Amino acid sequence: MPTGVSIRHYLELARGQTIPPLLLEVLLSSGRSFYIKSVFESDDDAAELIPLRVWDLRALSEKDLSELAAKLDKFKGPEPPDLEKLHPRLDQGNLWVRLSDIEAIMEWHDRFWPEPDESERRIEIGFRR
Repeated sequence: MPTGVSIRHYLELARGQTIPPLLLEVLLSSGRSFYIKSVFESDDDAAELIPLRVWDLRALSEKDLSELAAKLDKFKGPEPPDLEKLHPRLDQGNLWVRLSDIEAIMEWHDRFWPEPDESERRIEIGFRR
C-alpha cells in the first residue's frame, strides 16, 4: 500500500465498484481472510466497523477454484464477465469488520479492477503491465 494511505482511505477508494473474486483480499489479525466484492457506503467516516460484501468461496472445492481462476483469466477486455454467473456455488455475504482487525489488503492482479474510468483516483494501487 502506498505510503500515507490508511486502511479506511484505501477501502473508500474501492467504494462503488464490483470487484471480481480472487482479486482483492482482506487479511485479518485472526488469520482469516476474505475476498472483497464491494465496499458499502457508510454514513459515519469515523465508525470503527466497516461493512464489506465478500465473496463466499466455502462451497467451492480446489477444482472449482481452479476453474473459477481459469474463467477469470480468459477475459481480457474492459468489461468483466457476468460475475453472478461465474460459478453456481459462488456466493456472497456481508462482513462487518473492525478497522483495527485488518492486518493487510492484498491485490492479486488487476485485469478488471480498479475500474478503468475512475477519474477521481489520485494514487495507483496495484501492478500495471
